[in-house]
Amino acid sequence: MNDDYDTPWKEVVTRYFPEFMAFYFPEAHALVDWLASMLR
Repeated sequence: MNDDYDTPWKEVVTRYFPEFMAFYFPEAHALVDWLASMLR
């Protein structure tokens, strides 16, 4: 039995983190320099 229910959600949030932040936390999203964050 596979009890790994949260891995798909973690993968989605990791892959689409900027979009996730923009949707759920728009004020925090506006404070992040996303270009600098993606270059690391």
